[in-house]
Amino acid sequence: MPAALFHRRPPAPRPPLTFRARLAIASRLLLHAFLLLAGFALLAYAALQLFARSDLFRSRLEASLSALSGMPVRIDGRIRATEALNLKLRDVISTDGDAGLAVGTLRVRWRLFPPRGTSRIESIWLESVHLTLSVRPDGTVSPPFLAACARQAADFAALPSLSALPSPTPAPAAPAAPSAPAAETSPADRNPVARIPLVRIQNADVHWRDADGVELASADGIDLTWTTSPIPELGMMPRLRPGDPTQISYFRGYAARIRLGSSLQIAGLRMEIADADGRPYLVLLEAADWGSHTPPPSRSDRSQAARSLLSDPALFP
Repeated sequence: MPAALFHRRPPAPRPPLTFRARLAIASRLLLHAFLLLAGFALLAYAALQLFARSDLFRSRLEASLSALSGMPVRIDGRIRATEALNLKLRDVISTDGDAGLAVGTLRVRWRLFPPRGTSRIESIWLESVHLTLSVRPDGTVSPPFLAACARQAADFAALPSLSALPSPTPAPAAPAAPSAPAAETSPADRNPVARIPLVRIQNADVHWRDADGVELASADGIDLTWTTSPIPELGMMPRLRPGDPTQISYFRGYAARIRLGSSLQIAGLRMEIADADGRPYLVLLEAADWGSHTPPPSRSDRSQAARSLLSDPALFP
C-alpha cells in the first residue's frame, strides 16, 4: 500500500483574529469574571446576614457591649443587619444591682475601612431608653461608664444633691518597683465611646437613686446628641503639641421635665457643652421654667462677666 495514503495533511493555518473578535472574547471573559465575583459577593452577603441572626454572633456582641460598658449586657430582642450591614438591636438590657439600662432600639453604623486612629463605629442611635443611676456607699455611681456624664450634668445644672456626691476614697496601694513612665493617654483613649463620631439618644428617662434606694432626682423626655470630631492639622495652623487637645466633642441635651425631690421641678431644660479632651466648657444652659431653682446667669451676664475679666488690668496689664 502506498505510504502516501498514511500521510496526514498539515492543518490549514487559521486566519488571524480580527480586533472585533478579540474584543468579543475579552468581553466574554470579563463578563464571566464579573458574574463569578458577583456570585461570591452575594453568597458572602447572605452568609453575613445569616450570621448576624445566629446565637454565636449574639453572644459575641453581648460580650463586646459588656466590655465596653463595664456591665453585663444581654439582648432579649432580635438582631438584624440592614442592607448596608449596619446593626439594629431590640431590647438591650444591662443591670448592675439597683442600677440598670434598658434600650428599646439600638442602631449601630460602622465603617469597613475607618481612617487611621478613628473608631470603626460611625454612630450609635438609641431610642426608648430607661436608665437608673445608683449611688453606692463609697460615692461611686453605677453604671460606671455613665458616672462622669451624670456628675458633669449635675455640676453644670447646679443640683446640690447630685453634684456634691462624695468621691470614692481609693484604697492605699502597696509600693511598687519603679518602672519606666507610661505614655500619657487622653480621656478619649481611656473611654472608647468618646471616639465615636455620633451618639444620639431619643425618648429617654433617667432616675437617680442613693445607696438606700431613695430617689434623688428623675428626668424624662430626654433627647441627647453627642458629636466628636478630630482637630485637623492644617498648613496655616501651628502644629499640635503633646498636651494640646486632639479632638472636640459637642454635647446638646434637652429634658422635658426634671424633678429633684418633691420641691424642685424644672421644665424644658436645654444644655450645650463643648469638650476638648476632657476639658468641658458650658455653652448654653437655659430652661422654660426653673421652678424654685435659682436660674443660672443669663448669656448676657456671662458675656459681661467675661469682658470685665479680660479688661482687668491686674490680670492683663
